[in-house]
Amino acid sequence: LDIDCPVLNRKILVGSTNYSHQGKVDITLRNGTNIRELDRNNYVDENVSLTLAENYFSSELNPRGADLLVLNEGARLSLLNQASFRLETLSLSANSVLNFTNSSGTFTTENLIAPTALTDFDKQNSPSLLLGTSQSLVVTNSMSGDYRLNVAINSPYLLLKHAHPFIIAKEANDCAVHITNHLDEDLFRLQLIENHGFFEWQTLRYEPVDPAQRFASASFEGVTEFESVQLWDEIVFDVSFFNELGNVLQVPENLLFYDFEVSLESNNNAQLQPQNGIDYNLLWDTSLTPYQLVLVVENPSVFDGEFQLTLTHLLSGQISSKNLTFGNQCSVSFPTRLEDDAEQIFDLSGRQIFNNQNLKGVFIIRSKSGVKKVLAL
Repeated sequence: LDIDCPVLNRKILVGSTNYSHQGKVDITLRNGTNIRELDRNNYVDENVSLTLAENYFSSELNPRGADLLVLNEGARLSLLNQASFRLETLSLSANSVLNFTNSSGTFTTENLIAPTALTDFDKQNSPSLLLGTSQSLVVTNSMSGDYRLNVAINSPYLLLKHAHPFIIAKEANDCAVHITNHLDEDLFRLQLIENHGFFEWQTLRYEPVDPAQRFASASFEGVTEFESVQLWDEIVFDVSFFNELGNVLQVPENLLFYDFEVSLESNNNAQLQPQNGIDYNLLWDTSLTPYQLVLVVENPSVFDGEFQLTLTHLLSGQISSKNLTFGNQCSVSFPTRLEDDAEQIFDLSGRQIFNNQNLKGVFIIRSKSGVKKVLAL
């Protein structure tokens, strides 16, 4: 099949609706087609080849069902949310782009093939693999050729991550991965590391030599005890960083995401779902100094008992934490301070019993970063 036009049901049936089918299936998709998926119903072979023609683009195609996936020169495939694949071979040509970042699926191929870059020009035109900081492409056999990681023309800025294995391969003797022209290439180096019989392409942060620039610890300032929380409540902490000399360390905004990891854990074994919109979210607000770490409540029912908010410095392994208490175990807490530019409103409409005492009001703090609510007597 060689398709360059729309198809009515946006699907290709490589097998049969009534009986088992085997044999080689070759499919080429060109710009103009709207194919979304391959249906392997009753297909009992492993010989489906899917080729994306030169300069083809799709953000809807799910290649699951193909055994061989080929991206010709300039082809671009952005995988959708549920897309995944387990391939025999993934073959990428010059200037092709495979974007995994919008998908939550798993990606495995026995072999990964690309052209070998013989010149700097070839290197700049190597195929691009775009991966999120929690994603890995797994190659169970061999990997060959040259690749660009998280760098592609007309693609969004993508983060790198310290010590994260973006590509994992069983054999990686004849390949290279580059981050040349990435906006943060001066902060990272790529290194091939052997780990339990596999080779991992990891991005590693350059660590400062000057002790005045080296992170040592962090402190949290903010309310830590809450009788109750409601949906979309924001719990705000001022976070200060200190260097190895004991002085305040000014951390550039982009290094908050590269050098630090924040997490919330329950000490009473509540099954907290990961952040990003299930039970909670942790966000940095860099519009103020010191920076603020904002815990957004998205499932109030899980916030009961003792919790620990942890900030981990990925380069050194240093951990700073703050204990939080929710529910009947907490005592009365007062706001520690207001921003100089804040407007304080005393709201008497929120009267309720708080640890058997009357709650006289709610401080609403309007600062440069928006509205923050803090319970107070």
